[in-house]
Amino acid sequence: MSLVSFNTWTNGEVERFKIQEPAISCYESHNALKISPEPCGDALPLAKDPKERALILSNLAIIQAKLGQMPGAQISITEALKLSPRDPSIYINLGNLRIRQKLFKEAIDAFDLASQLGARREASLYLNKSIAQRGLGRYFEAQESFIQYKLLTDESARPLNQSE
Repeated sequence: MSLVSFNTWTNGEVERFKIQEPAISCYESHNALKISPEPCGDALPLAKDPKERALILSNLAIIQAKLGQMPGAQISITEALKLSPRDPSIYINLGNLRIRQKLFKEAIDAFDLASQLGARREASLYLNKSIAQRGLGRYFEAQESFIQYKLLTDESARPLNQSE
């Protein structure tokens, strides 16, 4: 026999969930089969914290770029950087936008800044950096970045109790 426990939520927790749910939908929507900026548009008015607004705008920029709306994407990422200039996630998305624009040097600069701001263990940073390096014809550096990506993804797949 198992017991089921129900926790009651405080008003603050309910409000936080109401804000987080649209923000999560915004993040997930850029990988959806049918990409739409609507979840981000729904999340923006609810987000009062500048860092949260910045992340939503950053994800909106990726969606806009995928939809071919580069001027809108540039506006969204610029606003995100103004709101949270030290968030490495935003610089990773900036790098991804620069790759889409074939501005590979600027993409690498954005990924390097993200790394300096604390994203050194973020595997996607190295995968995307390798794409930008290949775009510049820096194949050896691209291979090194890809190896770093593989090391991080293989490490994250390793069971927690396995020793090195």
